[in-house]
Amino acid sequence: MNKLLKSEILTNLLWTAFGIIGGLNYYSKGEYWIFGIMSLIAVLYALKLFKSLSKNKETED
Repeated sequence: MNKLLKSEILTNLLWTAFGIIGGLNYYSKGEYWIFGIMSLIAVLYALKLFKSLSKNKETED
């Protein structure tokens, strides 16, 4: 169970980084629709990451 939570946290962190880096790349090119979509991906996975972290903290206590 603990290994599953750690892999979920890592996956969410990677998707968040992908959204941020991709969004900044498209923003610099002036492609604002794609920037919005990539930023939305980053925000959604960041929220999912925080939920995973809080769930992980609860299981450790």
